[in-house]
Amino acid sequence: MLFYGKDLTDNVIGRSTTYTGDSTKAYSIAQMVDGPGTYDATPNGKSALIAHELGHNFAANHNEAFKWMEGSTQVYSTMTGGWVTDSVMRCRFSSNDGVHGNSTCNNIQHVQSTKTTVAGFQ
Repeated sequence: MLFYGKDLTDNVIGRSTTYTGDSTKAYSIAQMVDGPGTYDATPNGKSALIAHELGHNFAANHNEAFKWMEGSTQVYSTMTGGWVTDSVMRCRFSSNDGVHGNSTCNNIQHVQSTKTTVAGFQ
């Protein structure tokens, strides 16, 4: 992963490849400075962005993201497709626990099934 200290172009704050099993196609880049829109590069925002981009490297995807309520606030798991705001993004992958996901929103399963292969990438 590359931590980038400048503003990326086209309102993009991170990029990565999605897991294919090919170590030559495994990369991520995350913007570490305030950007346009709702990304403010707060500590929570940076953590959620890093987890999001690394999640793609472990086969996690936007389609299995999940949102839930914390009190009266709607919050979003780290694989949410569009950036919402630093304050409501959580550094948590969806899981089949009934609170942070379900059987169709279970990105942690992808992370667990690919972690050994990804750990071997050089």
